[in-house]
Amino acid sequence: MTIRGSGDFECANQRLATELMTLAMQLDVLCQRAYPSAAQMEAIAAALEESANMARELADYCNPPERPVISSKDSWVGFDLDGTLAEYHRFSTADQIGAPVLVMTAKCRALIESGTKVRIITARGSRDAMDRALAYPAIERWCEKHLGHVLPITTSKDLHMLALYDDRAIQVGRNTGEILGDEQQALERPDYLKE
Repeated sequence: MTIRGSGDFECANQRLATELMTLAMQLDVLCQRAYPSAAQMEAIAAALEESANMARELADYCNPPERPVISSKDSWVGFDLDGTLAEYHRFSTADQIGAPVLVMTAKCRALIESGTKVRIITARGSRDAMDRALAYPAIERWCEKHLGHVLPITTSKDLHMLALYDDRAIQVGRNTGEILGDEQQALERPDYLKE
């Protein structure tokens, strides 16, 4: 059985528990006999091997091997600022940034600590040089305070970007055009964008 998701995990977990209980009962019966037959012993050994394989697969699912995130020296992961790393309810000024979204700042810090290059992708400062002169220092201060590092800031992605964490993105399957996730929910305008 190959475990691909939480439903498969629950099914395999239940199946493993049932098999182990059955094996325990069979071993109990065999222990009461002086000499179990070779066929009985082979059946028990085969069932134990299958249960051991399933237990290893469950352990691998629960504890996947750590893999480096970086695929090349130029690769990086992008994090949107407003609404992803920082709370965003309504735009005020370019230098006012919301409180950290703790789940995402923890994920960002973990990637940084693993050696992954991380950048902030934001529309802040994209209007003109004056806007950028106000926004970028505020973003750098916010990053230093909440992420422990000043991160590079950009308004665009490039060929080396591995992934983007963004509250407004709609994920599309590569080369298929298939919308992954809830497109309708993503397209609903939040209150802060309504006129």
